[in-house]
Amino acid sequence: ILNTFFDISDRKQVEYAEQKVKEAKSINDSLKLQLEQNRLIQRRLQNSQSYSEGVIESSLDMIFTTDIKGKITKFNSAAKKELLLEKEDFLKEPFEILLKNKERGEKILEELNQKNAFSGEVEMQRKDGTSFPAFLSISYLFNLDGAFLGIMGVSRDISDIISKEQEIKEQASKLTAIIESSSHFFCTINRNYRITSLNESFVADSKQKEDCEIELFDEFFKLFEKRNKEEYKELKRFWIEKIDVAFKGKSIQFFRRV
Repeated sequence: ILNTFFDISDRKQVEYAEQKVKEAKSINDSLKLQLEQNRLIQRRLQNSQSYSEGVIESSLDMIFTTDIKGKITKFNSAAKKELLLEKEDFLKEPFEILLKNKERGEKILEELNQKNAFSGEVEMQRKDGTSFPAFLSISYLFNLDGAFLGIMGVSRDISDIISKEQEIKEQASKLTAIIESSSHFFCTINRNYRITSLNESFVADSKQKEDCEIELFDEFFKLFEKRNKEEYKELKRFWIEKIDVAFKGKSIQFFRRV
């Protein structure tokens, strides 16, 4: 019998080494793939952050942020321009520095703590000490993981709106004074045919001619309630027709004895 023996230990070592190389290559490939995925995610986050930054910077509204202690960390361009700020002005200062009334700022933060948001009119203060009315919205700022980052505020100068409102009030006061002093009978009526304003001449004439105690928010046709049934029906039809035409935006003039 002829027996032949081969030493296979070297071959097993080679196979073992080849297996380790394959495993190492697989791990490297996996790491490369993971690194590439991480780079893509990072790039997307950077693009998203750049987009968000662009939106904030291009906003016409004043936008600012604070840290968790309420210290200002950033202003957008609109805020810097309106508040007359240079690069580092007001940074690391408490939020209340933006308001003329510092106690108002404390109350705003109290409301924010209670309701998680605040919206309302405030008097904001520029770096030079001048102030202006603004509408301010404040909310808490969180990251994608829900961690608290601080506060974000968005504000807009409403000086023009306040000015227009004041003009309207002044014009309304003048008109009211003219109407009240006029000897003409005057009243306004809403779409439900109810009286929304009237002058003393109208009240006096209603009492004298129709024996009617007319008041605000009475139905206009109350004036004719003491007429007979047919007259009341005809007068009501006539006035509804005229009032409806006026509500369509058409100016009408007519004469009728009532």
